[in-house]
Amino acid sequence: MSFGIGHIQASLPSWKIMFLIWGGITTACGILLFFLPGNPLSATLTADEKKGVVDWIKENGTGMENRYLDAFSLWRRSDPKLGFCLSSHSHLTILM
Repeated sequence: MSFGIGHIQASLPSWKIMFLIWGGITTACGILLFFLPGNPLSATLTADEKKGVVDWIKENGTGMENRYLDAFSLWRRSDPKLGFCLSSHSHLTILM
């Protein structure tokens, strides 16, 4: 994607356009993540979905709400989508 952005012909240099696009995407993701619920009970889920989430949390032994982040918590993550998002973000950051 950065290759295509680099070939945009505009009044701004292509590197500035790239920074504006990726910065906008990063800002939008940050705003969206800011408004996510802090725990599953405050999320807008049905009663059955909340029960399923609570059962899943009990099975994993992760707890309902944790305000502290440590390396062990990151290592024990069991959600593959989170791992994909973190790794793709770090790869995009390194490649830029």
